[in-house]
Amino acid sequence: MKAGEERFMDLIKKDVQFKVPIYQRLYDWKPSHCQTLIDDILQLLRNPEIAIHFMGSIVYIDEKPQGIISNIREVLLIDGQQRITTFILIFLILEEVAKRENNYLSEEIRNKYLINQYSKSENKNKLILTRNDNEVLEMLLR
Repeated sequence: MKAGEERFMDLIKKDVQFKVPIYQRLYDWKPSHCQTLIDDILQLLRNPEIAIHFMGSIVYIDEKPQGIISNIREVLLIDGQQRITTFILIFLILEEVAKRENNYLSEEIRNKYLINQYSKSENKNKLILTRNDNEVLEMLLR
């Protein structure tokens, strides 16, 4: 096992696809959990002098490193599913808001943070959840 530090925003911009294994619990964050994450994000936006803010760890295993068979790095998400799913939901909201003001920005959000635009796979989504959760996420992405 190798541990390292990687910023989430740097990771999500790459050609990566997070897959939640079947044994993981379903997405179950309550509004209070989401609010805590949003408050952390707002604190960073309001205080640009804060260089780094720890929002929890994300543990994953490289299932298919980028370039082996496909052009996408597929990773099995072991810990951090609730946070990553919430970030994806936030990106979906930002995409909708941007559509009203700036279509280029909405396309950029979709292609950098929601899907792997140039993926050769049938499923281009950055996040693949377990069955029922994934059906809802797919619907939101459409």
